[in-house]
Amino acid sequence: MDEPSRIDRLEMRLTEQEATIEDLNRTVTAQWQLIDRLTRQVDGLRE
Repeated sequence: MDEPSRIDRLEMRLTEQEATIEDLNRTVTAQWQLIDRLTRQVDGLRE
């Protein structure tokens, strides 16, 4: 089988990077939701 062209390699790399970015975005979103929930809990305990 022929070796992938430079464009093919770049497209594969871009696809992998897009998947990584989506994963990181989901992780950051989940962390912010947790931070928000914990902040509200702390505020409730202070009252």
